[in-house]
Amino acid sequence: MLDSTSNLTNTPGAGKSSSTTCVDLAYSFRSIFYAGYLAAQLPATYIMKRMPIGKFTSGTIICWAIVLALHAAVTNYEGLLACRFLLGL
Repeated sequence: MLDSTSNLTNTPGAGKSSSTTCVDLAYSFRSIFYAGYLAAQLPATYIMKRMPIGKFTSGTIICWAIVLALHAAVTNYEGLLACRFLLGL
């Protein structure tokens, strides 16, 4: 997946950790993304079987775009984790 090589997870190695307000142990963005992904797998499969695929796909893309845009409003680590979890859904 593209998220596995996210720029957020590569920032400590690029020397960017001094410009952020997150603590050093707070770079486990991948695990919270995959927790949301696993939590939504069964419900998404059920909904996908019940809805037309075009409506399901467009709804998923719109929700994904909204959550991705909300990343710009994040000001602390907890908000970032919440956005990353919702992005996995």
